[in-house]
Amino acid sequence: MRLLTAVFLSLIIAGCGGQNPEQTETRRNEEKPVDVRTAVLEKRSIPDYFTLPGTVEAWESATVSVDLAGTVIKTYAEEGEKLTKGSSVISLDTSTYKAAADNSRATLALAEKEYARAKLLYESDAVSKQTYDQALAALEQADADLRYSEAQLGKAVLKSPITGWLDRRYIDTGEYVAPGDPVAVIVNTDRMRLIVDVPEKDVRFLKEGTEVELFEAQVNKDGAEYKGKVLHVAKQAEAATKTYRVKLEITGGKEKLRPGMIIRARFLRREFADVFVIPVFSVVDKQEGKVVFVEKDGRAVQIPVAVSAVVGENAVIENGLNAGDRLIIKGQQFVADGSKVQAE
Repeated sequence: MRLLTAVFLSLIIAGCGGQNPEQTETRRNEEKPVDVRTAVLEKRSIPDYFTLPGTVEAWESATVSVDLAGTVIKTYAEEGEKLTKGSSVISLDTSTYKAAADNSRATLALAEKEYARAKLLYESDAVSKQTYDQALAALEQADADLRYSEAQLGKAVLKSPITGWLDRRYIDTGEYVAPGDPVAVIVNTDRMRLIVDVPEKDVRFLKEGTEVELFEAQVNKDGAEYKGKVLHVAKQAEAATKTYRVKLEITGGKEKLRPGMIIRARFLRREFADVFVIPVFSVVDKQEGKVVFVEKDGRAVQIPVAVSAVVGENAVIENGLNAGDRLIIKGQQFVADGSKVQAE
């Protein structure tokens, strides 16, 4: 009875536990391979860009406003015409201001005579110092009044403060204007700039003088259509947006652009040299971190990696891989370390 029990237990142990190396290898060889696709790894360089929208602005823009109240008696240019700096834009009725200037001129002439008489009498001790001082003060006041009247008269003709195009004229002949009313907008588009708000994480990569590629603000536009150069990078962030204002000069292709347009600027963040550039989808997230799989002798080998940057649809890997390795780029989500694989 004891002998039968021992034999029975031996059979159970043999059936449940013990697998010899030959059986293990047989099962390993019978494992169904996972179909994968591979790509041979090689090092290369890749630029890392970031693209942001910006607003086109005229290099110079001026809104001309009146300082006097009056009726417009003449306009000198129509919208779209080129103006030079100092050229006339409109004229106001000057009759009131001319009369004031004439009156000030007459008052000054009288004050000059009164002062000359008072001076002569004072020098001969015929009048007091107070009388002389009053005549001098009256002369100085009359002179100031005349200069003010002439200055007001000069403001009746509004002149362009810059050279540019008359982009907008708000009034016509015969209309009445009050002090502060805008009359015209003049823009100089011979040179243009682009204003871009750059986030904190990227502003450190920008340098003044750097050349930049510019594109129309369309997703399907790939080729650079314009060129620009970084002129100024703000030292302080905008309080509301926490972004930094960057000003660029548009140096090429600006003929098709107009102030107010939105275009994209592509800035170089950094250039990666002598790195592995792999499809971002070939990187697998594991509990222990990011890994990739390479194929060696028909088996998947798991390799931990650190992604330095994601550039478009590519991941940049600087260390951990070897040139010539066959990276699994399809089917990697279905394999584990040591899985049998079959490359297409």
